Formats: sequence, C-alpha cells, structure tokens
Amino acid sequence: MISVVLPCRNEEKALRSVIAEVRDSLSAYDVEILVSDSSTDSSPSIAESMGVRVVKHDKEGYGRAIKEGVARANGDRVLIADADGTYDFHDAPALLEKDQDLVVGNRRFTPDNMGWLHRVGNTVLSWLSNVLFGVRRAL
Repeated sequence: MISVVLPCRNEEKALRSVIAEVRDSLSAYDVEILVSDSSTDSSPSIAESMGVRVVKHDKEGYGRAIKEGVARANGDRVLIADADGTYDFHDAPALLEKDQDLVVGNRRFTPDNMGWLHRVGNTVLSWLSNVLFGVRRAL
C-alpha cells in the first residue's frame, strides 16, 4: 500500500482537486490518502466528505504536519506532497517505480500558486541542493 500524506493548513480552495488528482493518478495502486490538518477553514470537512482520513493535530508547522501524517500512515511507501495544488501527481507513478530509498519530485509553479520571489528562491535552492549532494535528475 502507498500512503499519500497531504500536509494541510487552510487549503479549502485546492484540496478537492488535489484529492481527485491523487486518486486519478494513482488508480492502479492500493492507496490511502491522509490529510494532516491544522486548518481553521473547511479543509477537514472537504477531505472527510471525499472519504479521506483526516489526521487532525492543530499543531502549526509544515514539519509537524508531515510528522503527524507519516506517523499514522499504514503504507509500506509514503508519498508526501502539499495540498495546495503545486505538485503534479501524474508524475507519481514514475517516481514510485524508482528503486531508491528517497525520491523527490518537482513542484509546478504558476502565477496563481506562488509569487515570483518564491519561485526564484525555490529554483535556486533546489539547484544548489542538487549540486551539493550530487543529485541527478531522473525524470
């Protein structure tokens, strides 16, 4: 089984489409979806209405959300991606086929989901990390 952990804080605008994309992209796999949530909006009720398990922890912080979600995951493999629609889950099957302990995907940046300064910063930090750690692009 593959556990998809979606750290979530107030993502009601994107969450429904993200969950649908996860299901569509990974329909060939046995998948559980967990929304690790500290929202004050309707994100948890959206997830529950779509049959997704909500890990409600009300603790702030992205790392905390990942930790809480992964701790409750039942899968032998875990895929972690933001619930904001910045990841293309159609790449997930190719990532899951890699025979590696850790595989990191790329975000899809649009003017709607990330400002230019953050796009530049993420791009530079990703490049620098790849160079420093000898990471090669697989896709």
